[in-house]
Amino acid sequence: MSNKYFASVNIIDNGFIPPVTKVLQSKVILDSVMFIPGIVAKSIRKLKNNLSCGPDNIPPLFYKQAVESIAVPLALYTQLMSVGAVPH
Repeated sequence: MSNKYFASVNIIDNGFIPPVTKVLQSKVILDSVMFIPGIVAKSIRKLKNNLSCGPDNIPPLFYKQAVESIAVPLALYTQLMSVGAVPH
C-alpha cells in the first residue's frame, strides 16, 4: 500500500474539541496493584510476535524471548506502585 491511499482516507484535524456533556463521578478507589511474576510472564507470552514496537521501541518478540529474565524485574512495579516513587 502506498501513502497516497492513507492520505485519501484520513481526515484533517480541525482542532475542534467537543464539549463534555456528562462527567461521571466514581467513588471507586484503586488502593492496591499487584504485579505477580507468573501473571506478568503469562501476559508476555500472550503477545503476538508480529505486533509493532511500543513506545519503548522494543518488539514483542524480544519480550517473549526474554520472559524468564524480565518477569521478576517487571513485577517489582508492585513495590514501586505501593510507595508511589521510583528509588534513586
